[in-house]
Amino acid sequence: HTTAPDFESTQWNSVLDLYDRMLHIHDSPIVRLNRAVAVSYVDGADPALAELFKLDTQLDSYVYFHSARAELLRRLDRVDEAGQAYERALACEPALAERTFLERQLEAIRAES
Repeated sequence: HTTAPDFESTQWNSVLDLYDRMLHIHDSPIVRLNRAVAVSYVDGADPALAELFKLDTQLDSYVYFHSARAELLRRLDRVDEAGQAYERALACEPALAERTFLERQLEAIRAES
């Protein structure tokens, strides 16, 4: 991912393979969250959201869990649920830069409704 000339050139199948390998070395909710993001670019938002659903109790207070969920819901045009997920991410009290980004995303979601 970091060696691709741009985002569109990312070899997401390779990224997913690396996360699968990482799970064998160190299985953790954070690795699974990051793997779900890779799944979203390989298989789509629905399978990735299913992977995130399995992590909801473990990562409920983790801002990146909720922001990833919000983005997946947004990609699925589930705008109301995406807005709720952005609100939940903001409730996790992220750092200022992240808060600003999330607030902008939430505003955009509300404008789409």
